[in-house]
Amino acid sequence: EFLEKIIRKFSGVAKEKNISLHQDISLTEEEFMFDEDKMEQVFTNLIDNALRHTSSGGSVSIAVHSVKDGLKIDIK
Repeated sequence: EFLEKIIRKFSGVAKEKNISLHQDISLTEEEFMFDEDKMEQVFTNLIDNALRHTSSGGSVSIAVHSVKDGLKIDIK
């Protein structure tokens, strides 16, 4: 829910710029403790930069997966 909310925030911008926004989120049932406000700012900055530097007709992919001892985050 946390990540989906952040990604939804950018769907309008992506649509305006004709950029496809893809997400691949697969997390285990584990809970991760983090400061939501700070992590939201991190994701916001990364996704905003990706959209800003992607040409019209391009795509941005956001992948978040559980790995041993944490998360793997890829934004391309």
